[in-house]
Amino acid sequence: MQQKSPDGYFPGRKDLRISLTTKCDYRCAHCHAEGNNKPWDQGVCATPTIAEIEQLIEETARRGAKSVRFTGGEPAVYVHILDLLSRTQEWALAYPTITCWGINTNGAALVKNKKLRGVLLESALQDLVIGLDSVRPDQKSKLDTPIGVSGQALLRDLNPLTQEWLTTPWRRLKFNVVYVGQWDETRVREVIEAALRLGAEVGIIELIGSRSSTLRYEFEAFRTTEAARLGLEAQYREVVDQTHLTDWRGRDVVRFYQDHCHDMVIDSAGQRIGCNACRRIHLRVGPIADGLGAIPCPFENPRKMIPITHGGTLVPGSVEDALHLNGRGPSWAIGTKYE
Repeated sequence: MQQKSPDGYFPGRKDLRISLTTKCDYRCAHCHAEGNNKPWDQGVCATPTIAEIEQLIEETARRGAKSVRFTGGEPAVYVHILDLLSRTQEWALAYPTITCWGINTNGAALVKNKKLRGVLLESALQDLVIGLDSVRPDQKSKLDTPIGVSGQALLRDLNPLTQEWLTTPWRRLKFNVVYVGQWDETRVREVIEAALRLGAEVGIIELIGSRSSTLRYEFEAFRTTEAARLGLEAQYREVVDQTHLTDWRGRDVVRFYQDHCHDMVIDSAGQRIGCNACRRIHLRVGPIADGLGAIPCPFENPRKMIPITHGGTLVPGSVEDALHLNGRGPSWAIGTKYE
């Protein structure tokens, strides 16, 4: 067994992703649910309390976390979302080493709920990331979901919020769009254009599926084409093993998120071993039956978790274990007490 990381060690870009709930108001076929089952196919999971979340933030801040991102499911349907957003002001002061606070959402609740929009604008969050797969009037904002509004309608209805968000210099707005192949690049390009017109950034997420080699080639070719079309420079970010397109100021304008699980190494015994991507990028924590649990290999072995809280209290040594075992591949639990 490898030696445990020293106290205070948080690898990679030191990003903590907290899934607040397994529930969602959409039904996207490509949903990865932070490594859990899809929101409509979940077992019974606890609802994390604000106190549990703060314990986790405090412990990871002590161990070097630099950013915290709230996800889901859909974080806006988390029952304590208004309280949580309000508490971020206190947390930003209490944990000054955490320099970035963000949220990933499908945006639907931000259109419907005026109070939520107000609390979000008053929060300490700097990063607002909205999933937007299409801006066409005849397509839903998220691919393959029977629920929701068109991407064009979502952008229109969110415009007052996004404009006010971008008036604050230290805030960032980003739209994430899925890439499914060369045949559908026009849809992705339309989202890029709409986002850049707003002054937002774009994240392009590769969905490998069964066309692994072909899609990776198309994904990389699209990146090259877009860099030339937009007059941006492709820059490799070693810490996260990703290539981003940057403008003349060095700002990442379009980020290409390849499917790192596709890059997983096969050992001599034919076993898939850790690609270490999650280790470089983030630690994922989400609801389990009785509290919060870390998911060291969220896509290849999502059912194996490390209990982080139990009965409302942090489990001693759990965060250290999670940081040590994160990104070690599907077999991460072998030889540990979690086997």
